[in-house]
Amino acid sequence: MADVLKFPVGFLEADDLDELSVEGTSFRSLSRLTSQRRERALAAGNLALAFSGWLDEKFRLPDVDVPRHHDVTPEVAAALVRNAWLLGERPIANMVNLLEAHGVRVFSLADDCHELDAFSTWHKERPFVFLSRAKSTERSRMDAAHELGHLVLHWQGGLREGRTHEREAEQFAAAFLMPRGDVLAQAPRRPKLADIIRAKLRWKVSVAALVYRMHRLGMITDWQYRALFVELSKEGYREYEPNGVPPEQPQVFDKVFAALRSEGVTLADVASELLITPTELRRTIFGLVSVPAP
Repeated sequence: MADVLKFPVGFLEADDLDELSVEGTSFRSLSRLTSQRRERALAAGNLALAFSGWLDEKFRLPDVDVPRHHDVTPEVAAALVRNAWLLGERPIANMVNLLEAHGVRVFSLADDCHELDAFSTWHKERPFVFLSRAKSTERSRMDAAHELGHLVLHWQGGLREGRTHEREAEQFAAAFLMPRGDVLAQAPRRPKLADIIRAKLRWKVSVAALVYRMHRLGMITDWQYRALFVELSKEGYREYEPNGVPPEQPQVFDKVFAALRSEGVTLADVASELLITPTELRRTIFGLVSVPAP
């Protein structure tokens, strides 16, 4: 089994891993996600849990500071979180760093989980977010804000309520990344597509997301909204993002592995303690952090 699965024998002989619960995890389009794909994602998440536990034993990382709300609208919840984190209405420079600073453990999804955009969960009072590394930075930032919305609004667990929770998380993400007051003050009036392509750099969101937000805030008419999306599709901006934003790099893993290297500890040493291969550990953090090969 070890030869076929390419896992150390010690991993197969060890005690069971701590496991994520599908009931409390924010899988999108759960009805269309096969049980095999879901279990594969959960298995990758379980390895991330093990690494997270190892980090807690070795390092003092930021405490959890993620507000949890109930019976408020997504727009209000986004404003409350911004106030709690002293963000005001200014644009967010780096979503991954922001989540890390408030105690969220951010991991990358493995290559064989490419059907998923992202997912999140609370586990033993610790919030976790898993992000695809195959997305543009703009879409990854929106995914991160979307999963934060789940953590803030849907923390009570139980089966996710499909489109209702997804729609609430989408609204939270838009309001969190593009606060109402800032968009009303800074977004172009009577915009052409070129104006929006320039303006989106302020909030580091996709052109489509900014068009949608402006329409929702009443800044553009239904006719302008449809016309802009027709032009977006014609230019191919639904498949790739113009004026792309550089990838966001986390700080926690960089600092952890820098500290370990100063003590002569390699990624392979960490993987050995976790009873997994360096490749498997690298899959959990690769794309979010630059870790030299052992």
